[in-house]
Amino acid sequence: PHKGVNVPGVFLSVTSLTDKDKKDALAGISWGVDFIALSFVRKPSDVMELRKFLQGQGSSIPIIAKIEKSEAVKNLDEILSLVDGVMVARGDLGVEIPMEEVPLVQKSLIRKANALARPVITATQMLNSMIESPLPTRAEVADVANAVLDGTDAVMLSGETAVGRHPVKTVGTMARIAEKAEEALHYDEVTRRKSGNDVAEAVSLAACELAQELEARAILVSTRSGKTARLISKYRPEAPILAASPEEETLRRLVLSWNTFPLSRIVRLGTDELMQEAEKAALDAGLIKQGDLVIAVLGVPGGPGGGTNTVKVHTTGMA
Repeated sequence: PHKGVNVPGVFLSVTSLTDKDKKDALAGISWGVDFIALSFVRKPSDVMELRKFLQGQGSSIPIIAKIEKSEAVKNLDEILSLVDGVMVARGDLGVEIPMEEVPLVQKSLIRKANALARPVITATQMLNSMIESPLPTRAEVADVANAVLDGTDAVMLSGETAVGRHPVKTVGTMARIAEKAEEALHYDEVTRRKSGNDVAEAVSLAACELAQELEARAILVSTRSGKTARLISKYRPEAPILAASPEEETLRRLVLSWNTFPLSRIVRLGTDELMQEAEKAALDAGLIKQGDLVIAVLGVPGGPGGGTNTVKVHTTGMA
């Protein structure tokens, strides 16, 4: 029971959203989950059906599309435009398409998700040998590192921790590999992407460029929905992104975005008061210290764009 069936090359007319999925979604809503991952997405209407169902329950939980069907690969651009994040589910995907194409699809999916500021998770068989062995293979180490270098926001374990003999050690091993890979990222190259004509996006890119040029300790951002923090994360700044928000659920969800560290919940979103509270929260958390140079990103009422429109260069402890 509850087993998926792969039929490569056969396009099915049934919906990907099952009755069990709806029951699970209702349970997730009642538990206050931060994301819902939709399995076996094939086309945009699958995502829209789940979105409509959630809205009917008064919920706006973000949707993660699991890309594991050949149809989803063909419809990737349309699916990405509708979801809040994606997962490269390589296990089933490797059955649905030729295995030699999986690395190429992974790279393409990560690149496209990065461009749209959609968090992307790379999953399945990353450290599979550690289900039994205390050490991964060298190929698995390279697999995890390459996913990070490709631009994934998160790497995910499944069987390794669900039924594996070394779950804690496996998590530590993956963390060390990811951290080492991040040291090798060429941050100057990443932040030189074009931002387009959107004010918030241009401000986000400017903040990343300033942080890189001035070697800022951190980028401090005020965000209600999390959008601005994700836009900054899109440009992969070397400086950590410290996110302040009055919304607890926003802070939890931002954990999925690359190099983003949510601060404790801050009630006020007024510019001066907010930045003072955010700075104090970052100091208390040990993320910055007095005298550090930080880049602040916020929205000044009446400014262009109506939202995020301002970048400040600030030294902590200075008025």
